[in-house]
Amino acid sequence: METRTILCLVLFFATFLQPSLSDSELCHPDDKKVLLEIKKSFNDPDIFVSWDPKTDCCNWTFITCDDNNRVGELTVVDVDCDLVGPIPPEVGDLPYLLLLAFIDCPNLTGTIPPAIAKLNNLQGLGFRNTNISGPIPEFIGDFKDLLILDLGDNCFSGQIPNTIGSLPNLFALNLSFNHFSGPIPGSFEQATSDLSWNSFKFDFSNAVFPKFLFFLDISHNRIFGSLPQGLTDLYLSYFDVGYNKLSGEIPQGGKLQSFGPWPYRRNKGLCGDPLPPCKSIRQVGFI
Repeated sequence: METRTILCLVLFFATFLQPSLSDSELCHPDDKKVLLEIKKSFNDPDIFVSWDPKTDCCNWTFITCDDNNRVGELTVVDVDCDLVGPIPPEVGDLPYLLLLAFIDCPNLTGTIPPAIAKLNNLQGLGFRNTNISGPIPEFIGDFKDLLILDLGDNCFSGQIPNTIGSLPNLFALNLSFNHFSGPIPGSFEQATSDLSWNSFKFDFSNAVFPKFLFFLDISHNRIFGSLPQGLTDLYLSYFDVGYNKLSGEIPQGGKLQSFGPWPYRRNKGLCGDPLPPCKSIRQVGFI
């Protein structure tokens, strides 16, 4: 067989076996269109350089597709994040999204867009170390499958919606370093609470805790009252009530003495092990 004929056959089969972009693309075209709209809304930032319309979006940075090749995760985490402005409403047009997060993007501004309410399947939602502000939207409490809510280190303000306290599957919650005020919702039944560095002001004396709470940080607030006896029933791995207005004797038992005096710092009215002993009424001159 002539060399020319062999070469033509090789080129033919190579072309036949080489799938076209449309044949090899895994990402759903609807999801890809939405992602490109998000990129355009942010004015084509450098961190989305891999978001090339000629390539499969399931292979783009910050994107993970599920078993059905629908976008299941959009998690923008980058120390060089150059996203500027508000989160575009198009993020609500990814119906199979399970995890949405923008972390370490200090030039993100605005509020949590209402369009996110359409993401009925969310299991994780995170906006951390941004300049997003405003109150937490009430619709966050409608995400019944939500496992993790991380809103730490932002500019959120106002009161925490009561609906968040009743999310049935929530086990990790971070609201630290914001400007929240008022009381904490009556019950965070399943949540691991990190609520520090806010302006919460309420009586801690009668607080009720979920059985499996293992992380409690309410430091740097304006919380008053005494430490509830129920704290001794918890197997805490981290505990911090410092810089509040708590008073009275520290309950004895459980893990409360194992952390040493540090978690109780700057509460002038607290006393008892691991702090100095409480003075009796007679000792302080009332009798």
